[in-house]
Amino acid sequence: MVDRVVFVGVDTHADVHHAAVVDELGRWLGDRGFATTPAGYAELWGWAGSFGAIAVAGVEGGGHLVLRCRLEPLSGSSYLRWGMRDTPMR
Repeated sequence: MVDRVVFVGVDTHADVHHAAVVDELGRWLGDRGFATTPAGYAELWGWAGSFGAIAVAGVEGGGHLVLRCRLEPLSGSSYLRWGMRDTPMR
């Protein structure tokens, strides 16, 4: 296990979610796309967690509530969501 804190950003789309990971100093550690399936979500968080302890996960986009549900097991992590102003928070 890598001994560092990381921050994850996810850009959501219908077929692929694109995730990027940076460390506590803002240094880019990696980015890649993941399928919008239960297996893809598990792969995304496993991949992101391989860089270190996830402190905050920011998810952009509206309507992808299932991704938020998949974030719930990230105990000890914070969750941020941003998107269009007319998209209600869910």
